[in-house]
Amino acid sequence: MGLAFSLQPNYTKAKDFFNQALDVIKLRTTKLEARIEEWESKSKGKGKATDDNPCVVDRKELEELQNLYPEIKARVSWLIHNRCSVATQ
Repeated sequence: MGLAFSLQPNYTKAKDFFNQALDVIKLRTTKLEARIEEWESKSKGKGKATDDNPCVVDRKELEELQNLYPEIKARVSWLIHNRCSVATQ
């Protein structure tokens, strides 16, 4: 939604949607970190984790979200900059 609004140019709505996406990512990241910690404490000394292990799956998702966060943050910064430059023209 944020991307769609940024193309219209409805910068305020786009920024709001991107910020909501950032909030969701933060929440999901926090939950994944807690689950990973729980999985690791339960599985200490039980051998190597496989790709279908829930802890491994959670780590992959966490890594993807951590990589996505700065991209969305950059879009928010771009929107703020763009809105300011449009307003001064």
